[in-house]
Amino acid sequence: MAESKDNVVTYGLRGLVGKMLVFKRRGDRTFVSSRPSLDKNRIATAAQLAIQEKFKLAIIYAKGAIIDPVLKADYELSATGNQSAFNRAFMDAQAAPEFIGQATTNGYLGVVGDVVSAKVIDDFRVVEVKVVIEADNGDLIEEGNAILSADQVKWNYTTSIANSQVTGTKIIFKAYDLPGNETVLETVIN
Repeated sequence: MAESKDNVVTYGLRGLVGKMLVFKRRGDRTFVSSRPSLDKNRIATAAQLAIQEKFKLAIIYAKGAIIDPVLKADYELSATGNQSAFNRAFMDAQAAPEFIGQATTNGYLGVVGDVVSAKVIDDFRVVEVKVVIEADNGDLIEEGNAILSADQVKWNYTTSIANSQVTGTKIIFKAYDLPGNETVLETVIN
């Protein structure tokens, strides 16, 4: 998309011109691009429909986020360049949390008080990490919320139920960001 700078002819211009060009305004800047295709007979693929759904949900989230004055201020603080709080919230809704490396589960011996941990980041904020521990047959042993450590990246979970059959135990970390995006990391104890 081209940008028009200090052009007295295009300054403030918006909309479709000559069925070929589209002028858009973002703040005090004018952008020009070619007109999008209007092929109404085109059928969207499953992947395109999934992207459209994610886009719609991100818009709904961003609209709701900027209604809350505290959340709007937080998004404004993390915005860069010409981004608005809406744009920043929209981007946050598009990106799920990420695990850094593998989970640390070597301290899991099946004893009450064992600590397992995972490092999680997000483009804005990780709000919760849940831990689920399952037996090798899929039965639930325990689950609960991990606690964020002082480094603001590592989430620790302390076990509360003994497990006599550690081999084959599955430890599942589920990380959530503010818009509710989920990322899952699974580890099996050998």
